[in-house]
Amino acid sequence: MTILITGKPGVGKTTLIQKVMQKVELSCQGFYTQEIRSTDSRLGFEIVTLDGKIALLAHVDHLTPYRLGKYFVNMNNINRVIVPCIENAIEQAELILIDEIGKMELLSALFQKVVLKAVASPKKVLGTITMANLPIVKKIQSQPDVILVKLKSDNRTEIYHYILDLLVEK
Repeated sequence: MTILITGKPGVGKTTLIQKVMQKVELSCQGFYTQEIRSTDSRLGFEIVTLDGKIALLAHVDHLTPYRLGKYFVNMNNINRVIVPCIENAIEQAELILIDEIGKMELLSALFQKVVLKAVASPKKVLGTITMANLPIVKKIQSQPDVILVKLKSDNRTEIYHYILDLLVEK
């Protein structure tokens, strides 16, 4: 079973996943992303794995050939940190955390492949996914056993309990 949370930026998808992770009693591996901020602006994003690795995902000042908006995406870290993290989670964890399946991460063909592998595995997957209308997003969402949940500011509590119920049922 795969539960994918979608919603507008800033609605609380990552926060919701972190709250769920504190409550479930399943062995979990995977990653989440967090903002890199200066006092008044967002400068980029970093990858944080549940086993303690931190790596740069994207930044306004770290020039790479891959650009999305004002951010330069570090493809090497997606392939070197995120992909093996998900591979290990497929092999070892009861619950695979993928926060997030976003435009930056989806620039990597290896990331796309490992996400599809995770979703097709017998393991439980909890993730967030972009609302972007991309063929790979549609392909991921259309896999068997994928439950797509739209988070809004007025349904956070309801969605939290719904996801917990899904994850604890056999």
